[in-house]
Amino acid sequence: MKRIRLLLLLSLLASSFAFGQTMQISGTIKGADDGTPIPGANITAKGTTIGTISGADGKYTITVPTSTQTLVFSFVGYKPQEVLIAGKNK
Repeated sequence: MKRIRLLLLLSLLASSFAFGQTMQISGTIKGADDGTPIPGANITAKGTTIGTISGADGKYTITVPTSTQTLVFSFVGYKPQEVLIAGKNK
């Protein structure tokens, strides 16, 4: 019985490592024309349902799978912008 429990525990632990590979990306969204922070902008990982919103100071933090290649930034009145994040965390 102890062997079964140990085997089950080890398999659960191994699967959490396999599926738990994520990275955290942070930054500040600013307007291109005057450099002021944009509060309430949407940030999503392209091809997923993972997203966040920038704070009052335009800052955001998002945790995405390591397989994510692109973040999509959008805000009312602005054209959405896709940014490659390959190997970046800011």
